[in-house]
Amino acid sequence: MKKIAFILLALVSISINAQTLEQAKLEFQKDNFSIAKEQLLTIYKTNKASIIALYLGNCYSKLEELDSARIYFQNAEACTDAYAFIAKARINVLDKKDVVTMTANIDKAISLSKKKDAEVFFQAGYLAFNPKTSNPDIFIFYFEEACRLAPTNAFYKLTFGDLFLIKKDKGTAMDKYEEVIVSNPNSVLAHIRKGRLFYTTGSAFSQAIESYNTANSIDSNYAIVHKDLGEIYSLIKDNKKSAMAYKKYVSVNPNDARAKIIYCNKLYQIKEYQTIVDAVNGYVKSDPTNMYYHRLLAYSNYELKNNAEAAKNLNALFSNGAKDRITGLDYSYAAKINLANNDTIQTIESYKSALKIDSTNAEIQTDYAKLLYSAKRYPEAIFEYNKRIKMKTVASSVDYFNLGRAYYYNKDYVNADSMFAKYTRLNPESPDGYLWRAKCNQTKEGTVYKGFASSYYEKYITLAANTPEDVTKNKSNLATANTYLGYVSKDAKDKVKAKAYFTKVLEYEPTNTFAISALAAIAKMK
Repeated sequence: MKKIAFILLALVSISINAQTLEQAKLEFQKDNFSIAKEQLLTIYKTNKASIIALYLGNCYSKLEELDSARIYFQNAEACTDAYAFIAKARINVLDKKDVVTMTANIDKAISLSKKKDAEVFFQAGYLAFNPKTSNPDIFIFYFEEACRLAPTNAFYKLTFGDLFLIKKDKGTAMDKYEEVIVSNPNSVLAHIRKGRLFYTTGSAFSQAIESYNTANSIDSNYAIVHKDLGEIYSLIKDNKKSAMAYKKYVSVNPNDARAKIIYCNKLYQIKEYQTIVDAVNGYVKSDPTNMYYHRLLAYSNYELKNNAEAAKNLNALFSNGAKDRITGLDYSYAAKINLANNDTIQTIESYKSALKIDSTNAEIQTDYAKLLYSAKRYPEAIFEYNKRIKMKTVASSVDYFNLGRAYYYNKDYVNADSMFAKYTRLNPESPDGYLWRAKCNQTKEGTVYKGFASSYYEKYITLAANTPEDVTKNKSNLATANTYLGYVSKDAKDKVKAKAYFTKVLEYEPTNTFAISALAAIAKMK
């Protein structure tokens, strides 16, 4: 009796494992790789079968966790059955071995299965994916045999269609998808495949959306539908619908951290910072060491000007994140957050750290140089701006302008004038470059008005006083320009011009004592 009871329990256990494996396969087919992985891990605790280890390896591969994938492929390989040799072929792919080595292991797997196991043929064909093969033709036979041995298996046929997409044979791919729809009009996976085919054409987005909506009308709980819709709406610049689709993606795939990050990245793209903070504060409670969550919180709180919170999030990011996964952008945001919290010294250190990681990032280089200029550390600003200008990414006119001002305040008027000359060439209608060129050239004269700056002040006046709004904004500098030109004219004994310039100064600054004294002196001139 005990023996019979033991056998019955064993049979029940096998039945439960088989049922759970089929459930995990269904989740895998729906691209719910995280859910499939968790289900498979539960089974694997009591059943180390090669097929389970192989599927676990496939799940980890899809999740781009290749070290974990390798472990389970190696576990499957140790079983020495047909699936073990498929796992060997998987490892060959990871190791970028030659096709001959891989196909030898596939042939061994098929031989051990006596050429009768459709799943073995399917797994052999599935080697064409993740990463995508450059030789899709060698896998056609395996899919043909899988579909022959299991003609009612829709997933085999749909994946066979995917192989033709790799071959860029969209017609044959569509034929495979339509075959499934003809036999089962409610096949969500088939409608998803049609949507993807339209999506990959790069232009048939309306047809793709229609196919995905058909899939949703059959069953709205397929996470991948919402992810793909999010991507399509993003491409057609419908950011609100994109965010809504990604939100749904998270709601039907709540245990997938990657889904949450994709959703929040989309929100960040459309500047929905408060929505990110609200969402991620919930996510981080169940995953407090997730560095991506702390990164999103730090960036978003900075954009919301919650600088104290941003600093806390940043500390959590640096505490929980592996050093090799901290980016130059993380340090760049650290610099911005430190600056917002009035910590200039730490801001400079953060920019240095950012540029150690990402020395070719022109935006970070510009921000760092600008900070040094603002901190009046002119020699350092000059050095960093010159580094910026030498980068492959073309420097902006503002970079030349700020470098010119750094040279000017560092009393290097020759180089300053050179930078302002470049700025005026890039912005010939901007008055600012001519004003600063005038200042540079005026320094050559000392206390004597020799007219070196005259042409630049004249150009400045022409550009800076076009409208009443311009005059209001530029009154002080217009007064300076006219004062200089007035003294040059006065020294040249040109009473008419001198009087006109100083009269103009009084229009801008009625109490200007230099203009009042100069006009009095001009009146006495013979």
